[in-house]
Amino acid sequence: MLRAEGVCAGYGTGDVLTGIDVIVEPGTVTALVGANGAGKTTLLKTLTGLLRPRRGRVVADGRDVTELSCSARVRGPRIVMVPEGRQIFGSLSVEENLALGAWTGRDGSNWDLVWELFPALTEVRARPAGLLSGGQQQMVALGRGLLAAPRYLLLDEPSLGLAPLVVDSIFERIRLLAGTGIGVLVVEQNATVALAAAERGYVVEGGRIADEGTDLLDKPELVARFFGTRGVIRGRAAGLGGQLWRR
Repeated sequence: MLRAEGVCAGYGTGDVLTGIDVIVEPGTVTALVGANGAGKTTLLKTLTGLLRPRRGRVVADGRDVTELSCSARVRGPRIVMVPEGRQIFGSLSVEENLALGAWTGRDGSNWDLVWELFPALTEVRARPAGLLSGGQQQMVALGRGLLAAPRYLLLDEPSLGLAPLVVDSIFERIRLLAGTGIGVLVVEQNATVALAAAERGYVVEGGRIADEGTDLLDKPELVARFFGTRGVIRGRAAGLGGQLWRR
């Protein structure tokens, strides 16, 4: 499993994370939710090696990887991040964008898996990625991450700027990715959707874990506090959807 243990990290002289513990297990979806500025992306950067913790450590499958660089974490424990905003190369074709994810040379049979998960991309594989819809671009970003052969896939705001129906489709694919044995950590402001898709959730507030568990959507007071009163109704509906999805 991938663990953050007592992680404190930040920028300049200030700490954004002030002692966070998070666990991501292979074959599961874990949701990390909270308000803007709570420290969600900072944690992802710390887990991937883009940011070194000031205190605490990052452990992957029993190995302390705190001092490893970002590229070493991709090659070794296979920790891969799909960044916020997708960050695709608009002038390159869909297939060329995807191929960038295979730079480790360890994509295995994941090309077939990418086309299976995202069949719409087969029809536009030669098209410049900048001409795609937002949903298609997110598929490209996910596929590119998958071609790095991740054991742990970290997703930063995968629903950003997408229509609700497209968001549902993306999270269905995220669940399918976890079904292949990948441990997925999803950072999301769309908390109800993320928590409904996840086996476990964490709420971040002020750089700390405010709550965690497998039943966060069953806590109306928590949903109302962090996601607004409308989120209580949406949370109950999403919670039901998540239970049905998990059977």
